[in-house]
Amino acid sequence: KSRATEENSDPFITPWNIETYGNVSFESPKLVSIELSTYSYTGGAHPNTTVTLLNYDTKTGKPITIKDLVKDQRKLVQLAEKKFRETHELAPNASLNEEGFFWDGKFQLSENIGLSKEGIWFFYNSYEIAAYAVGPTEFVLSWEELGDLVDMNKVK
Repeated sequence: KSRATEENSDPFITPWNIETYGNVSFESPKLVSIELSTYSYTGGAHPNTTVTLLNYDTKTGKPITIKDLVKDQRKLVQLAEKKFRETHELAPNASLNEEGFFWDGKFQLSENIGLSKEGIWFFYNSYEIAAYAVGPTEFVLSWEELGDLVDMNKVK
């Protein structure tokens, strides 16, 4: 007898599960960042967990994107790639594709960003830029690292 048959009268009942929770990760008089985490297991080889970061203007309710916060997107990409490589202990000239990241080989800035007391939080979910086994990648570019790229009057 299988375990499923012992616990249930129907051997095809699968213990599926979905859990979602939200958390305010940053709040100022001008902006709020919300982290939504979802864990799901619907059968298959493994469960999945995703994190979605949402940012809003507290006065208008309008969504805020990285382009609303950072003046020089090209410089931001350079800083973020450097931090990404540090996070994964990759040499500055290492091929991202050969290291198992970014299937086309080119660094891509995550659109999944949030704010924290420390700075701007970048989050790549599993499967987004690498195999599931690598897991999610996250890092923060501190307000100090970002320097004058961010107009702090828009943040605080």
